[in-house]
Amino acid sequence: MSVFYIIGNNRFSFDSSTEKILKSIPNNKVMLFDANKINREDLDAAFFTYHFTNANNIVMIDNFKISSMTNADTAYYKALLSETPNNLTVILRDFITANRFTVSKKTRLFFSDIKKAKIIEAGEIRYFESEQIIVDLAAGNGCIISTKAVKRLLELLDGDLTSIENEIKKLAAYTDYTSIEVDDVEIVSSRTVESGIYDVINSLEKSDLTGALISLKDIIERKTDPVFIANIIFTSFVNLYRAKLFSIYNIDNKKIYEMFSYKTGDRKVLIALNKSNKFTQNQLSRSIELLYNLDKDLKSSRADNKLLLEKAIIQLGNIIDRRNFKH
Repeated sequence: MSVFYIIGNNRFSFDSSTEKILKSIPNNKVMLFDANKINREDLDAAFFTYHFTNANNIVMIDNFKISSMTNADTAYYKALLSETPNNLTVILRDFITANRFTVSKKTRLFFSDIKKAKIIEAGEIRYFESEQIIVDLAAGNGCIISTKAVKRLLELLDGDLTSIENEIKKLAAYTDYTSIEVDDVEIVSSRTVESGIYDVINSLEKSDLTGALISLKDIIERKTDPVFIANIIFTSFVNLYRAKLFSIYNIDNKKIYEMFSYKTGDRKVLIALNKSNKFTQNQLSRSIELLYNLDKDLKSSRADNKLLLEKAIIQLGNIIDRRNFKH
């Protein structure tokens, strides 16, 4: 049985993300140690030597702890780890910023004299090869996720659980808590300008105007053309309005592709069909009118296009606020 040793400090937080990572790996025992308490609890080198007798020793060590160690601490732990009888795999991870960090020079020097230690930076290792944890995260958010979507998500986010958890929440909302396909991952999670625009739309749908404006600011800071942003939002609401009409008049949803020349099975259309019941026809028609006028203003007005876009998003948020929803 493999044993994961986690050496932390008095500021160490055994976060839920880390716990899920470790628990997702079968047949492993998790042991947690606070490095600052080891001496006080008489957990000496012999104790560690005894526990490092399994064939697959893996130590996960808080990068911040090593970087902030005193010289005395450094010498103590270097000697302690050097006494392990078997080869040692050391996974370096900064528990504050997940796997997105640069290993410090001091950390590298710490292990340089431990010849048995194999160093792996957290960004180089994937804990999610079982892929089951992502399926479970999707289920926990009320939807299912395809195998292709799981693999693409892992590629895009490099196995970082914290980012994946956040992305699953966004994908679940985007797909209206149905099923997440690889096309959805490409739209929402590919870190494109278009994915940022869908963040704006999703925030508006949740009556989160503040979130919508924050996402909008991020897109604008990437020097995205306001006309391009407005066009994608406009198209999304046109899709919603068409889907709403099909619902009102009980028209077979399959005909929407033929009538409006959509590509059969277009995910954006399927999502619009699922989401259209969240809005009234009046809300959607007013939204389209607002966005149509915005497009004209952006192309003809001398006013600041960024301000015009921000003002329109605020107005759009007021129109589709859930508190204004009436069947």
